[in-house]
Amino acid sequence: MSKPFLKSRLLLILLGAAIPAVAAPPDLTNGGVPGDTISFNLGPTGARGWVYHTRENTSESRQIQIKSVASGSPAAGILAANDVILGANGTGQPAVNFTADARKSLARASQGPSPRPRRELPPPSA
Repeated sequence: MSKPFLKSRLLLILLGAAIPAVAAPPDLTNGGVPGDTISFNLGPTGARGWVYHTRENTSESRQIQIKSVASGSPAAGILAANDVILGANGTGQPAVNFTADARKSLARASQGPSPRPRRELPPPSA
């Protein structure tokens, strides 16, 4: 084998060793534990929660573990530390499990149902 070929293979091996493996999101309802202590503000709820993330990316998250709830907030008396949110829909109907980014899905649900489309009125008659 030529030296450039060996150098390129060694470089690929070293780069592969330097890229950490990304662990799958833990199942917080079945003994899984958060991978770190970073918590996210959960919008107008007044709660903070841990969401699976790799750096700032929460797209693979499907559960939220509550870390704290501000007294007097909308979530006070409803959520408590270590509760796990599995889904929300903001419609008042039973929630379904998150199927996309849990943090963003909760934010959308907390905005409530989408308003009805506006109906265009005819122009005023002269």
